[in-house]
Amino acid sequence: MACFDVQIQKVTSKFSDLSTSREVPQEEDGHLAVAAKTYEMFIGFSDNLKEDIPDFLGDDYYEKLERMVELTRGGSLSNFLSHPV
Repeated sequence: MACFDVQIQKVTSKFSDLSTSREVPQEEDGHLAVAAKTYEMFIGFSDNLKEDIPDFLGDDYYEKLERMVELTRGGSLSNFLSHPV
């Protein structure tokens, strides 16, 4: 049982060092520190979001919204100020 506790402590310590960037892995490892990898993943995620977000201020979107307003004119929204649930 003591051996198991020692191994858990080693893993916890190693993860703590990597997550706080106290220990930076060597480049030949092919692994990034947890903080660096998280940053890399965040940048990739935000770049993907920027590619997929429509141009809300563009003319195409304005025309789409104008058409939606025409189709829904006169409708009421549930749980809105004028029609509480």
